[in-house]
Amino acid sequence: MTLSTFLAAATPRRVGTLHALLLAVACCAPALATAGTVTYNYQGADYALFSGRACLTSSMATSIKFTVQAALGPNFSGLVTPLAWVVYDGKTKLTSKTANTTFGFKLGTDGNGNITSWEILADVVVKGKETSVFSVNEPHVGAYDLAQIPCGGASSFAETTAAGSWSL
Repeated sequence: MTLSTFLAAATPRRVGTLHALLLAVACCAPALATAGTVTYNYQGADYALFSGRACLTSSMATSIKFTVQAALGPNFSGLVTPLAWVVYDGKTKLTSKTANTTFGFKLGTDGNGNITSWEILADVVVKGKETSVFSVNEPHVGAYDLAQIPCGGASSFAETTAAGSWSL
């Protein structure tokens, strides 16, 4: 079962969001502003919903770390290309150095420059086995984190339906 198959079966509204993000990342790679790097950290809520093999557990969560050239400004909305990033699902780390990884960072900030909306994807297929992490908090779809990892010849899926929190 692929992530798209899981999403279609469990939550059809999410498939469109995932495909839209992939298309936006494939078509556009905007640059960021100027000097002094800033690192953002995301800690998701523990996974609560599961499917497939039981390799991801309720004591695991999505975490994301990315570095950009400058802090995101107030009321920012758009695609971001980090200098470096790490996405962790509780078992597997995908990084900006992981070969053949598809990734996308669409972010939005409030008037103080705090991240308040996001769609972040990291996905890689190695020897036919897919590892994916998708985190979103958008008004039109809500907040959730999804993870898929290879697990004993099958796949393990985990989801939470609560937004995590961001820090610098």
